Amino acid sequence: MTEQDNVALIRRGFEAFNRADVTTLSSIIAESAVQHMPGDNRFAGDHRGRDDILSMYGQMGELSNGTFGADLVDATADGPDRVIARYAARGARDGKTLTGSHQLVFTIKDGAIVDLVDTPDDMSIWDQFWA
Repeated sequence: MTEQDNVALIRRGFEAFNRADVTTLSSIIAESAVQHMPGDNRFAGDHRGRDDILSMYGQMGELSNGTFGADLVDATADGPDRVIARYAARGARDGKTLTGSHQLVFTIKDGAIVDLVDTPDDMSIWDQFWA
């Protein structure tokens, strides 16, 4: 895949995430992918395997009554197998509102996402929302 193909894949992934389109997400996340989530909250740590990653996404949707979303601001290729995305997180739960910027670094191999590193600009906002 070209760098432009990788960026298009990530854009498609954000669209699928916000539609809760598990079929599309399953097709672009490798079975052995790992998503690294920082912080001190229920989602912190490494989520190993596509099923674990998709389960985390489902829990985020459930806990926020479907309000959690990730609005892509920009996606840029960083070499032949990496894409760096900036996104705005949003959601509401238990009387709390989430608004915050994140950076998400994707590693792509053979047309599938194999590694994701999510970093909020302000970790305390993220931790408090999911506490």
